[in-house]
Amino acid sequence: MNIAIVGSVVEEKDVMNYLGSSVAGNKMQLGFIRSFSRHLGNVQVISVEPHQQWRGNGKIVVGGKNETIDNKIPIKKVFFINLIVIKQITIWLSIFINLMVWGLKNYNDKEKVIIVYNTVSYFAIPVLLISTIFNCKSLAIVADLPIKKSNKSLISRLEDYLEVKLIKKFNLLISLTKNIVRDFGNKQPYLVIEAGIEEKIFQSKAVVKRKSEKFDIVFSGSLNELSGIELAIKAIKKIEDKTIRLNIYGKGIMEKFVRESAENNPNIKFHGTVSNAEIMLIQRKADLLIAPREPDDYTTKYTFPSKLVEYMATGVPVICNKLQGIPNEYYNHIIALDSADEHSWAKEIELVRNDKKGYYKNKANQAKAFIFENKTWEKIDIELVNFLKENIHA
Repeated sequence: MNIAIVGSVVEEKDVMNYLGSSVAGNKMQLGFIRSFSRHLGNVQVISVEPHQQWRGNGKIVVGGKNETIDNKIPIKKVFFINLIVIKQITIWLSIFINLMVWGLKNYNDKEKVIIVYNTVSYFAIPVLLISTIFNCKSLAIVADLPIKKSNKSLISRLEDYLEVKLIKKFNLLISLTKNIVRDFGNKQPYLVIEAGIEEKIFQSKAVVKRKSEKFDIVFSGSLNELSGIELAIKAIKKIEDKTIRLNIYGKGIMEKFVRESAENNPNIKFHGTVSNAEIMLIQRKADLLIAPREPDDYTTKYTFPSKLVEYMATGVPVICNKLQGIPNEYYNHIIALDSADEHSWAKEIELVRNDKKGYYKNKANQAKAFIFENKTWEKIDIELVNFLKENIHA
């Protein structure tokens, strides 16, 4: 089977070098790419480097080079000019040309599929056109839908509209939640994959936690209005126990608020960004991990907080809010709150802190077992392979 994958993936070691990158999104793309490569033959990755739009600094001319992932999977970094409007046009053209070359090269191969990570229009439309020209299947991995904001420009609102409408045009879907398929799909075959972990990352020696009076809570991820970081900080402010410390890792538009909160409260520590290897170790050494994303009627209905799977794999207790995008099976293994307010969060944090019978630690161990039995990429491989093989000729 010949597979072309269009996305914005970079090597794991390089992801922090791109201001426009998403660590979680990059991990997800790498997980799919490695799975397809392990089991389904020839994989060609066509990637748009995740640069923020040029505003007086950074690169204007980007891409146009050949690299590899894991020293074996070919990746074509497409050429584009990083200026408003021109960026979108040149990305569209570059993806189309690269896919045309791929299609001609594999013209006689009947088992072909083109995959796009998310349905951004200038990624998805060339994928749909080339799949029609070469009569091969198109598959969209829908990990994110556009964020609803009232102050978006007309062009941004048009792009949001297209991203949602284009979901119906694909032959096959892989989605993080059933809600996306149900509300935006076209009854095409689909597979739900919330997230996955690389098992080898957790196979190193057991982490020895240093003895400390401090009870360390860790939040890691994007610092934006969707993350729930404001809720976490408000909860810490409600707690009188000064041994409880909130450690925050990440970057984003709420970074100023987080810095100011840390300056004004000794039990809040802001550490900025660290490498993926460091944060994986920090999470394993924590006493409690939190994913405080607050429920709404849109974003949390159509997304799954992929950080949750990574957290659960550590064997450390995890607190999150109940969200429509999280399947019920997860709630047996984490601390899921019905009420997303600082009082409920503060009370639950104190319960974990003062747990003398090991109830929460046992729950965390069960969560770890659940993830390793069901949510490693090695397990997901089987679902992916069967899904594609069943539908490639349908």
